[in-house]
Amino acid sequence: MEPYKKFRANYIETKDILKQAENEYFVLVYWTTCPHCFALVSDATRYLENKKSKNKLYLLDFTGEKDDLLFKETVQNEGESKLDFIARYEKDSIGATNVKDINYYYVPMLIHVMNKKVVNMVVLEDKISLYFKIYEE
Repeated sequence: MEPYKKFRANYIETKDILKQAENEYFVLVYWTTCPHCFALVSDATRYLENKKSKNKLYLLDFTGEKDDLLFKETVQNEGESKLDFIARYEKDSIGATNVKDINYYYVPMLIHVMNKKVVNMVVLEDKISLYFKIYEE
């Protein structure tokens, strides 16, 4: 089930993550089969419907992982906790100017883009919900 059908104008492809016209925007990478992604739907929908939201939110349905080879391959180090891995993974994508330099391992994932460069990466639905609230008026 596609939770964002009414926002089709906001859909993008993987190759276009860093190519949008706006100077600053977000890209939400999600699966339609992921319970963590569904937990975020109400917050994402509220953000999309809020005309005062500071940045446009683009949507990337990555359910089939069609273009996963375009992203940077990311692996968890042996003995590294999930939270340590996520922290490293998020920071490692900052500064990326090409999709091949953006980590992909977890969804939902929010990519904050400014001037065609990743300025922040947020993983885990609770952290993404908080991030949306910061950028809502």
